[in-house]
Amino acid sequence: MHYNNRGLAHYHNKSLEEAKSDFDKAIQMDETDPTIYFNRGNAYLNSPEQLFDKAHADYDKALAIEPKNPKTAAKLFHSKGLAY
Repeated sequence: MHYNNRGLAHYHNKSLEEAKSDFDKAIQMDETDPTIYFNRGNAYLNSPEQLFDKAHADYDKALAIEPKNPKTAAKLFHSKGLAY
């Protein structure tokens, strides 16, 4: 949880490389938390390189982990739409 929270802090400060690094570490510690994939997907989406394929992969992973939560699915599908 620590790395995810710190990643969010980096993300909101526009330090996207640091954010992605922290999200990577958070995923290594807990591969079953869809929120971390969502957060990393947002970092990919908003990076200067606009890494849309990586963003989609993370959003898809989050959906695969928690497919039946309509609240989570709605924000993930919204984000996937932004990445097109």
